Amino acid sequence: MLYVSNAGVQKSTKRNLPSAQTTWKNRNPDVAIDGPLPSELEEALMQFLCVTNEISWSEYRSVIEAEGFVRVKVSDESVSLRELLETIKKRLLVAELLTAVGKLPIRRDQLERGKRLVTHAKAAVDRGSLRYAMITAQKPNA
Repeated sequence: MLYVSNAGVQKSTKRNLPSAQTTWKNRNPDVAIDGPLPSELEEALMQFLCVTNEISWSEYRSVIEAEGFVRVKVSDESVSLRELLETIKKRLLVAELLTAVGKLPIRRDQLERGKRLVTHAKAAVDRGSLRYAMITAQKPNA
């Protein structure tokens, strides 16, 4: 099994694949940037996630096919990204409430930055410039 992400490739074999075929599948969906993002959001994404703006969403398929892989499937999992952002937004609200009553020591500027980043990310997902993808492919006779 080969796992592909923007960070690189890892290889392991799966004994039950016929003809020792190799399959590419990323461990988790990758985040791809297909357009401009607010610099504050882009810096945060680059710091914490497996994100690159060196390859766009549309280029994934051709890069993998150029390496000899077939049955390439790229599926948009941005719905999951939207759900994650909604969960983060709710948790930030809880953190804000807990901070207001003195139960959580978080600075107000940190909470405001978190809320601003979630707002930027949701807007980027809605525009299609920030996407979450699941990519699978198979290399024949590997």
